[in-house]
Amino acid sequence: MATAKTTNGRSTPDSGDIAAQLETVKADLAALSQTMADYGRGKGAEARAHVNERANDLSDAARLKGEQARAEIDRMTAQTGDMLRSNPGAALGVAAGVGFLVGFLSSRR
Repeated sequence: MATAKTTNGRSTPDSGDIAAQLETVKADLAALSQTMADYGRGKGAEARAHVNERANDLSDAARLKGEQARAEIDRMTAQTGDMLRSNPGAALGVAAGVGFLVGFLSSRR
């Protein structure tokens, strides 16, 4: 290792010392960059896992709501069919009234 020169009571490092210090700084920066990259990859994987979990939860909730809606539609269809079979005259009257109303509204311009 080269020795430092003394000027006015202060020691000044020679070019070999400066080069060695620069290499140490470069190595430290490379290690820091690698550490930050590893940290970023870890956080990215964690975020992806969270997003996938949330998407699965929302998908399950949507599927459940769809099944509930389908069951409600089936129930209402059966109920309507039962009402039509038990009161065919009233159903015919309602259908005629709705038809008359639609025809009346569509003919008015």
